[in-house]
Amino acid sequence: MNYQKIKSSLLVDLDEASLVSTIKKIQKIFISRQQIDSYMNDPVFVSAYTLFYMPSNLKKLSYLLKNMPVAVLHTLAQNNFIDYGCGPGTYAIALLNALGPENFHGKIVLIDKSPTMLAQARKVFETFHPTFTNYQTASDYHGSFSSNSTNNTLFFGNSANELGIHKISKIVQDISPQLLFLLEPGTHEIFSKLIIPLRQILPTWGYQGIYPCHTFNSPCPLDLRKDWCHQMVRSSYDDGIERLSQILSIDRRTMFMSSLVAQKKDAAQHFKDSGNTDDTKVESGIILRFLNETKHSFEYQICTDTALLLTLKIEIPKKTLSKKEIIKMKEMIQGTKIKFSTIKTIDENKHLRVMLK
Repeated sequence: MNYQKIKSSLLVDLDEASLVSTIKKIQKIFISRQQIDSYMNDPVFVSAYTLFYMPSNLKKLSYLLKNMPVAVLHTLAQNNFIDYGCGPGTYAIALLNALGPENFHGKIVLIDKSPTMLAQARKVFETFHPTFTNYQTASDYHGSFSSNSTNNTLFFGNSANELGIHKISKIVQDISPQLLFLLEPGTHEIFSKLIIPLRQILPTWGYQGIYPCHTFNSPCPLDLRKDWCHQMVRSSYDDGIERLSQILSIDRRTMFMSSLVAQKKDAAQHFKDSGNTDDTKVESGIILRFLNETKHSFEYQICTDTALLLTLKIEIPKKTLSKKEIIKMKEMIQGTKIKFSTIKTIDENKHLRVMLK
């Protein structure tokens, strides 16, 4: 995303010194978690936040969508997209960038309690997607769209952690979306206080997992051993953003996030990834950690796409990979979904030697 183009979309034109000073203040607010809402109604703070954080947050949703089944992307393109706690409209812009505005046939509803954030979101839309007009801004979800519609996607991006589990629960039950997306900071606290409770509640409301959990019917194996599940995004940026990052000593090139994607169970068969037709056979999974690269193989810890979720070690022999694939393996990161066939079971439910499909 072009630095100068973002700058042209801001509510307030800030010089570099003002940007640096304001972003430092925002960082202190984020770290202390005190007066977290204080920056949201100040045009200077909102402008600085948009310029620095929008480019990296865009990359998070882009990465998440790359791990979605094709059927989910198709449904996203047809559904209304309700961005709750939308901020400057980052994730709605990311959605249009990924799908193409001409391929998105729903309505975008941007919801935020801050009028300043909504004003910034409108300017961002006018700058980056000036021909897309099927969107509206609102301070609450009541009356802002048809709650009777079954074709809604409800999205929380860096907002669910501020709202808390009880408010999130009420919103999900009120809207009853066909698809639910959460994309939050990748911390153990968010995993344990938000992701895990939602994972336990969602099946009682008729939801099934898409990502990172293949199913909600099996306990999270990482939670059982007091570990935590998160994903990683690696990115590069426009020179202007890179310069700001260096001045601020804030590295946004490697970011961790906690995500959860769920669907209504009546759509489960439609969305089900056909890569694993036998729920007891390990044929696919999501990378949790890179473990090791040896002379002969790459080793990863994965969470399996099976009826009973398991974490196990897989090793991928280099002799089964092309030179191009070996380069890709070095870049494979936490959260990536992979499909494979088993060459050898080294330790049942613990260690497999596999070949990528």
